[in-house]
Amino acid sequence: MAVRGPVRRPLPNPIRRLIGSLRPRRGLSTWLATEREVAGILAGARGLAESAPRVLAAVAAWLDVDVGALWLIEHHTERLRAAYVWRRAGAACPRFEATVRDAAVAKGQGLAGVAWAALVPVHAAPARGAGTASDPLRVAALADGLRGGVAFPVRAGDRFHGVLEFASARPLLGAPERVLALEVLGETLGQFVARQSALQRLRASDQQLTDLFENAPLALRLFDGHGRILRANQAELEMLGYAREAYVGRSLADLHVDRAALDDLLARLRRGEEVRGVEAEVRRADGARAWLRLHANGYFEDGRLVHVRCFSRDVTDEREADLALRGREARLRQLVDGARGYALHTCDPRGRVVAWSDGAVALFGYPDAAARDLDVGVLFAPEARAAGIPARVLRLAADEGRHRYEGWLVRRDGSRFWGDATFEAVHDARGRLAHVCQLTRDATEDRRVAGIRRRTAELVAANAAVLAAQQRDDDLVAALRRALEVPVAAVERIATALAEDQASTARDAAVAAGELRRALARAGDPAALASAAPADLGPVDLGQLLAEVRDLVADAAAERRIRVEGDVDRELGPVATSADRLRLVLYNLTAHAVRACRDHGRVTVRALPEGDADFRVEVEDTGVGADEGAARAFVDAPATDGGAGPAGALRATRRVVAELRGRLAVRSTPGRGTVVSVVLPRRGADDAVPAPHGDEARAPARRLLVVAADAAARAKLAWTFGAAGCDVTSVGSSVEGVALARETRFDVVAAPGVGGDQPLAEVVASLRAAGRTRGVPRIVALVPGADGAPGALLAADVLRRPLTPDRAFATLERLRVARGRGRPVLVVDGDLAVADGAARLLEALGYRAVAEPDADAALRQAAHEAPSAVFLAPTPQTMGAFEFAHHLRRQRGCAEVPLVLLWPLVLTDEEDAALRAAAGGAAARLEDVVELLDAVGATAASGEERRDGAR
Repeated sequence: MAVRGPVRRPLPNPIRRLIGSLRPRRGLSTWLATEREVAGILAGARGLAESAPRVLAAVAAWLDVDVGALWLIEHHTERLRAAYVWRRAGAACPRFEATVRDAAVAKGQGLAGVAWAALVPVHAAPARGAGTASDPLRVAALADGLRGGVAFPVRAGDRFHGVLEFASARPLLGAPERVLALEVLGETLGQFVARQSALQRLRASDQQLTDLFENAPLALRLFDGHGRILRANQAELEMLGYAREAYVGRSLADLHVDRAALDDLLARLRRGEEVRGVEAEVRRADGARAWLRLHANGYFEDGRLVHVRCFSRDVTDEREADLALRGREARLRQLVDGARGYALHTCDPRGRVVAWSDGAVALFGYPDAAARDLDVGVLFAPEARAAGIPARVLRLAADEGRHRYEGWLVRRDGSRFWGDATFEAVHDARGRLAHVCQLTRDATEDRRVAGIRRRTAELVAANAAVLAAQQRDDDLVAALRRALEVPVAAVERIATALAEDQASTARDAAVAAGELRRALARAGDPAALASAAPADLGPVDLGQLLAEVRDLVADAAAERRIRVEGDVDRELGPVATSADRLRLVLYNLTAHAVRACRDHGRVTVRALPEGDADFRVEVEDTGVGADEGAARAFVDAPATDGGAGPAGALRATRRVVAELRGRLAVRSTPGRGTVVSVVLPRRGADDAVPAPHGDEARAPARRLLVVAADAAARAKLAWTFGAAGCDVTSVGSSVEGVALARETRFDVVAAPGVGGDQPLAEVVASLRAAGRTRGVPRIVALVPGADGAPGALLAADVLRRPLTPDRAFATLERLRVARGRGRPVLVVDGDLAVADGAARLLEALGYRAVAEPDADAALRQAAHEAPSAVFLAPTPQTMGAFEFAHHLRRQRGCAEVPLVLLWPLVLTDEEDAALRAAAGGAAARLEDVVELLDAVGATAASGEERRDGAR
């Protein structure tokens, strides 16, 4: 069907024009009857569902059509959909009817869409030619024999609501009076639809408001200006425990405890004020009291308060918790301010003071007002500020969570005191640094008292040594007297005989002289003077004995920064001797070595085999040494100081060694130090030593290979790890180490970083290619410090510097470092060009890499984002490699990050000097091996897994 256009736009009063255009008594009465019928239907209907079918039937009867539909607009899709369809009884148009029910008509599409676009009635005539297939409604109408149609908009004023469309088997002509009549019907029905939509929206809004009031999670009530409750929601009733009928209509005066506060609240609301956050104490239904926080405002009409909207929240628990918190804060403040010997203050991440206690005022002299926003660095001594210690202390506290500092601090008046300060980092909920708390104690007096105590202990020990030596001298004189009684008696007999018989005088005198000389010789021999050999001979654990002696001299050695090391050779089997006598010998010799050693020196105690029947104990120090004559006199010459001091201890040592059937020797070199050795029988008086059993026979859990030409370094590691339960093998060259690695699998390999027979990277490469040790999880790089004391760097691998792609890729694959844009590989190298080159190489291999020549900046990078691995060169900027590794392991999330050392084949003189100086730092000292042992223990199992995977 082709659509004819509209006749013309309607005039402002279509009903008047319609009546004037209709011929008298022809069509007017029919239309008026239809209009009255439609108006009656709409007036009595309760909704569109009830009225629409009847309206369609009435209009269809007037138009004499077969089928009709009411299209309503869907505003969210901007489409017309048939809400109601009417069909005359007996009419057959199934296809058109089904198409109408399923269609969604756009503006300008089909007869209804054209009426929507034009907003006036339109008619349709039979279609001719092509083009009808583009509109399914037209196709369906022609298929059902429908040849005519009419559609007119349903609207109220300018608001469009839908379209009424009718179709018939005969053509429908668009006479002007009929067009006007259809417009009037559309306006009438549009007003009804608009009214129904408004009522529906009103009902929905009322329902939503009711639901909002009744089911809101906050307690809500309405009351009038006199405080009478008009309405309350369920949350309000449940909060106070009232039933609705017992609560609504009640006066607020029955609920509020403080009547004056309620009157003031009502007065403010009557004046039009809005109340926010007012707390009031009320009574619940069960008589219990509660605190409510109120938010209220009034609704006014013509200046009269109609009702008050009031939201309530139960803050009883919050108020009680707040009171308890205030009490704890007050007590804590009293505690902090009352601790006059301690200073507690807080600074922000920039190091500016934000909180200052009374103790800080008393200790540092800054009043609270002057301390606010004070740079915490001014509390440190000038030399500490020049070295950048304040900033480093705050950074270490932020990275490691806590840091302790001891050193000179400065008061406001410039006076100094020795401070013991603990810095504690506090982070917010998102993990960002909020502030740093500093607790400082004046430890000046403690330091002075500790020094006095140490000196007093030394004096007491010296006095005891003098007394012991004097007692030994008295015992020796008494023994000498007993030994000379017989020769003296012989001399007396000779004197008597001289008076009686001159012939035998010469012979008897010679015999007496010989006896006297032999007695004197025996009196000078401590072994001959000993009353009996030691009776407590038995099996001795040399490792445990050396550990006990090391602990006995630890305090004296620590005061002068002397390292005391111990080592028991693996080739030395079980020994039997007197444990108490041997402990005395080792203590005397070790204490003497500590006294003779230079500050920051080293004392090494070793137990070695000496042939098949003996063993040797050596005590070596790095003291000033002596020439050969002085060293011989040290052993052979008698004491000349009455037994006090080192000579007295040496006399006791010589005596005990003689009792144990041993011998004492000294080897000393001027400027290099002294070695005192004692050779003793392995078996003592017994013929055999019982074999160990139980835990003593259990094999150690981890194997350690030490490859170092430095005997002291070998002894140190063997002693330390042996005491921790490791099976330690020490060799003096990399060739021996590689040979052992072919046959034995080791968990840890320690090799020299400088001064070895082969560069460190080459040693590790040879060990990795040796067979069973290729998957070793940990490498310890040994570096002798400037003072000769070895330092240690614990690493997962050692690679040649500059880096090569094959070794780098193999190492990262073995460590299972993921490629891609995940956590970065951190390259720390003092040479920026080398660091950048290594980072570019790793990027080419598919890894994300970050290069940092500055160690401080590298630690900040690691704190910001924990790396997947760290490639560390021996000499980064701003701090040594040992200190960097020490702080890296204490960063959050970095304890298990693998460390790979980048070691050059040849160190320059500057690199060698810097590395040796760094090896003597506190972070590298081999006495503090707890972290080393923990790291080895933590990675033993994972090392086994990696080795199994490699195989």
